Amino acid sequence: MQARTELAKIYQHQNKYDEAEKILLELLSIEKRSFYAMAELIYVYNKMDKPEKCFQLFDKFLYDVQIEKKRKPQAMFNNIFKLCAKYRKSDKAKEYFSTYSKILDERNILLYKQLFS
Repeated sequence: MQARTELAKIYQHQNKYDEAEKILLELLSIEKRSFYAMAELIYVYNKMDKPEKCFQLFDKFLYDVQIEKKRKPQAMFNNIFKLCAKYRKSDKAKEYFSTYSKILDERNILLYKQLFS
């Protein structure tokens, strides 16, 4: 599974975001709880200017997984807060922060406060 995530990163560096999206969606269909794949997919949708598609998939992902305060989910929250800031979706950022603040690390809490306070 990690090989697919790395392939998606290579596609991103080549600005082949459609290919990266395809690989990451395939990975998430196999491994539905891949926080790394979701973090990369958020980044891809940010680059593709598809925030609504991102929110839809991220909300479904969050509904289907149980998240604990660990390192793995932090990158996806970092990326979603940056996407929310870019597209001026402070309401979505607040929703995510309110729901998941107990599992966010200090860097993500600080990032949220810097971007939306």
